[in-house]
Amino acid sequence: MKTHPIAWIVRPKDAPMFDERAIEIRLEDQAAGPFVVIKSQLDDVKPGEVSIDPSEWADLRAAIDAAFEVANEISKDTEDKP
Repeated sequence: MKTHPIAWIVRPKDAPMFDERAIEIRLEDQAAGPFVVIKSQLDDVKPGEVSIDPSEWADLRAAIDAAFEVANEISKDTEDKP
């Protein structure tokens, strides 16, 4: 058995997880391999858009990089299986 994180929340330090400024990064897989989904909680953001404040970029980028590392690890694990 192997455990993988599949979701990350990037939020202001003083805000709860469900804060409207939070951005969710998660892994999904629809039987073709994992991919990264980025979702904004802001009400005024159009579908398919993510609004990023420059001060959030470093933390958001770190979470996205972590998600891709896990996705690549999962892909390698499943590639090795017949």
